[in-house]
Amino acid sequence: MNYTQEELQTIEDMAALFYSYKDIAIVLEVDVEEFKAQMRLEESDAYSRYQKGWITSDMSIRKSLLESAINGSSPAQMMLMELNKDNKNG
Repeated sequence: MNYTQEELQTIEDMAALFYSYKDIAIVLEVDVEEFKAQMRLEESDAYSRYQKGWITSDMSIRKSLLESAINGSSPAQMMLMELNKDNKNG
């Protein structure tokens, strides 16, 4: 399925807010199952834009978490240690 630049931006923006595939499909007014199938195709533009939006927001959250940890937040420090352990070799 080909998406317009506006639709791709909507996918990225909604992914940045951690919306589900189903929610995005509803907003785009496309078949939910077809959209989910597109999200399984790593070479699709929709997949790339979804990942970009999601990762960009995740990075922002992790930056805030790091700052909190540096400023002495024990819960933030523990969360970062878990992230580090989970992602060390991944």
